[in-house]
Amino acid sequence: MDIDNFLGKICQYIWEHNEHYAKRFNFATCERWICTEICHIANFDLGFTPMEGHDDQRYSLYDEDKKRDLSLYQGYGDEASLIKHIEVKVVYPFGCNESKWFRPLINGMNSRLVEHSEVEGWVFMVWTSGVKKRDKYRSPDEFFNSIEKYLKTARSQALLGHVFMPDMDFLPVAETNFIWCGAPKRIVVKALRIHLIKQLSDAELALVE
Repeated sequence: MDIDNFLGKICQYIWEHNEHYAKRFNFATCERWICTEICHIANFDLGFTPMEGHDDQRYSLYDEDKKRDLSLYQGYGDEASLIKHIEVKVVYPFGCNESKWFRPLINGMNSRLVEHSEVEGWVFMVWTSGVKKRDKYRSPDEFFNSIEKYLKTARSQALLGHVFMPDMDFLPVAETNFIWCGAPKRIVVKALRIHLIKQLSDAELALVE
């Protein structure tokens, strides 16, 4: 497992097993569900089993560890050391008011910095076709472009605070077309990673607290 490209490996696995995962995004996909799936993929499907002679590369991924979305550890038992925390959000077009997901995500990431922890933010953006009037974005490109545009605004940059930076190359996760309730339906999922670019000093951390 390439820890530096952790999200990329997870997305690649889901993409390679698209038929198994894609339709699941049709329902009330939430952070708890996706975190559970990611833990299963990382720990068992991709395998954190160490190679012979590389016992120091043993990793484990946990969800809901002390109420954190995901926590990556190296080593086992009492010898395990925390590598990073990962805060996770799932975003749909009809609930895409950025204040409902972006601010809570960054606030959660900031709270992990107070614990002197490495932290990342993972956002799974799920576009689904529909005929409801509330469907604001009529194409997946409109939806993903709207999020990319928001991430470049002064408001989002103020929240990022020169501490975090989003990777603007969204990662493909899943895509499918199928019949749902007697009509065609399409789902497109992409992922966004927000990573730490600056470790805060104790004085700066005091301001976060």
